[in-house]
Amino acid sequence: MVLSATSTALTGWLLSRWPSRKKSVRWGSVALAAAMCGARAAMGVLDDGIGWLALLGSIVPYLAIIALLVMPGAGRWFDR
Repeated sequence: MVLSATSTALTGWLLSRWPSRKKSVRWGSVALAAAMCGARAAMGVLDDGIGWLALLGSIVPYLAIIALLVMPGAGRWFDR
């Protein structure tokens, strides 16, 4: 629960801090999503009670965010 609250707070802070289309915002969002994905994976490895399916379900949204942000269309949108 603390991890989810932290990721929500960091994402909100990132969006409110840089209301622009700078490249740094794009890559900062990618880095944040990658960090959260890594944290979820580490939590799954350290906690024996979490199954692989639940771990995969918690990582997939972050991987989707990363995939969408590295697409060429997102690059063109952030270059404006």
